[in-house]
Amino acid sequence: MRFALLILLAVVLICCRTKDAYIEDLPLAISDTILVWNVNADSMIMKKDVLVPDSAITVLRIINGLNAKYPEVQLVYLKQSNDTVYTDVPNGEYLGNQMGNFGASAWFADATINLTSVPGVNYVSFSMPRFSHAGSTTIGREEYKSWKRQ
Repeated sequence: MRFALLILLAVVLICCRTKDAYIEDLPLAISDTILVWNVNADSMIMKKDVLVPDSAITVLRIINGLNAKYPEVQLVYLKQSNDTVYTDVPNGEYLGNQMGNFGASAWFADATINLTSVPGVNYVSFSMPRFSHAGSTTIGREEYKSWKRQ
């Protein structure tokens, strides 16, 4: 009886050990809502989220991340052509009239810095009606090259 109990205990320990090793080898689940950079427009600093692997960086995940961060300003993906992502801000009134100049500039910086982190994307085209503080524009990655990266 003791011998059978010892064998059962050994089997359980081996199974648990194998299971733990297997779990450690599994890839982490990546959300469909990400931002690669935490952008601080006040200090012109962008801090990279090191937990986001390069393989997870896509235009749609970043747009979802921007829409979650800024629920009042929804960004819609239109298409990508060459190194430019084309987007639409269908209800840009909040961005263009209520966020002010600095708020709109900060939003465009956050959107552009994150979207140009997608491999092959150098420019973002934003389509929206013209408002007091914002309107349709195309912004390139180089616009933020003087910002400090952390």
